Amino acid sequence: MSEVATVQSKVRYIANAENFSKIPGSPIAYWASEGTRNAYAFAKSMEAVAQPRHGLATSDNDRFLKLWHEIDIVKSSLQERCHFDKKWFPMSKGGSYRKWYGNLEWIINYEHDGREIKEYAISIYKCSSRTIQNTQYYFQEGITWSALTSGEFSVRWQEQGALFGSGGYCAFSNRNSRFFILALLNSKVTKVFIQFVSPTMNYEVGHIKTIPVFAGTMHDVEIDAFSKGNIELSKIDWDSYETSWDFKKHPLI
Repeated sequence: MSEVATVQSKVRYIANAENFSKIPGSPIAYWASEGTRNAYAFAKSMEAVAQPRHGLATSDNDRFLKLWHEIDIVKSSLQERCHFDKKWFPMSKGGSYRKWYGNLEWIINYEHDGREIKEYAISIYKCSSRTIQNTQYYFQEGITWSALTSGEFSVRWQEQGALFGSGGYCAFSNRNSRFFILALLNSKVTKVFIQFVSPTMNYEVGHIKTIPVFAGTMHDVEIDAFSKGNIELSKIDWDSYETSWDFKKHPLI
């Protein structure tokens, strides 16, 4: 027994509890290196450079959400983006692991500025703002990710003219930084930081707000170019399948 106790004492590691407070939420992330802890102290948080936001919950998906091929496309804005006199609009709703662009399958009935869906929310909750949130960000360009996924964290570009839902959160920033932020969130760096605050399959708005951001470096222009190029390549890939509303023909034809 004494020999076993001696072996165990040699592999004992002690962590300073004060280090946990350097990470938002003070998780017991004993494996965090000194460099990662210092990033929280010296970098800006994502919340300081972007606005991660919750989206819209319909309270009745069968009624207000459809796959894009289930409706009369003439009544949608898919062919003419930002035509607000239409009934159906693109909806970012999360989906499986995919970076840069894609998972665009759903559309939402938001005719007349969402009159029908807002009336339905009021009939249930006495107000619409409980489930239809952050309307000032609707139809803007942004960055979207799946709130719940069995795969790794991944973010995608959201084009102008779309809404975002409770399953597909979005972050918004000025045009000078959004492609940099997209690249950062899709990087291995973010993978390291996000495991401290979200060890499960949920990636909430609050988790994304804590990601450290070192922006304004000499490499920002280069990173923007790579980010835009990856979006274009991912869009070409997504549009090569008939499940895309921008599908024209198969690349092998």
